[in-house]
Amino acid sequence: MAPTARRSGPDWWRGQTAIFTGVGYTGGANGLGTVFELAPGGPVNNLYNFSGGITSAYPYSPLLLGRDGYLYGEMLGGGAGYGYVFRMNHNGQLTNFASFDGFNGAYPFGGLIQGQDGNFYGTCQQTGGKGSIFQMTPGGSISNLFGFTGTTNGSMPYAGLVQGTNGVLYGTTYYGGTNGNYGTVFKITTNGVLTSLFSFNKTNGAGPSGPLVIGPDGNLYGTTRSGGTNAFNDSGTIFRITPAGQFTSLV
Repeated sequence: MAPTARRSGPDWWRGQTAIFTGVGYTGGANGLGTVFELAPGGPVNNLYNFSGGITSAYPYSPLLLGRDGYLYGEMLGGGAGYGYVFRMNHNGQLTNFASFDGFNGAYPFGGLIQGQDGNFYGTCQQTGGKGSIFQMTPGGSISNLFGFTGTTNGSMPYAGLVQGTNGVLYGTTYYGGTNGNYGTVFKITTNGVLTSLFSFNKTNGAGPSGPLVIGPDGNLYGTTRSGGTNAFNDSGTIFRITPAGQFTSLV
């Protein structure tokens, strides 16, 4: 039986740890993607069916459960035409919470995190043609925190960010860097000071597109889509990097 009977307000699922939520890239009532919920042993329940137009279609980024009890997600299109952040409760009521306009960002891709300061942070792959990092307040005001140049500091961040216990944000860019166009690992403060930690050179990896994770040892771990030393060239790598930028290729 679907768990809809337990709903009471936007944060009804607090404590309902057995219920999962996610997005379907396609399918649903309109064939344009969904937001769904799932309980172990129960059916998938579509909470929202995207319909195109200002709501756009084909959701890709992962959802975030905000501290206010709402679900937050990103759409590459819709809104004012450059994508938007939506907010939704578990009754399926979805609203356009904040829109990108090409200046504060364009085409968000990697998903949101909520920082220690309560603000939301994420990446846009196409702001200015090179990508950017943005900050969004709990009230829905978006500001461009940093714009990539496409050169040594990288370009086109496909993955979202992670935040260390020190409050610093960490992420990757798919292109750019000092060794060609193979991507970077960076850190950035919440007031927009970015430092490039590492540039890939294809032999140690190329094109990081998945999010970093912070291990119990305090180091960062990630993957690249291509590159590496395997005989099957461009098969990708798994790597470790310290918060200070010491890099180790693991696989």
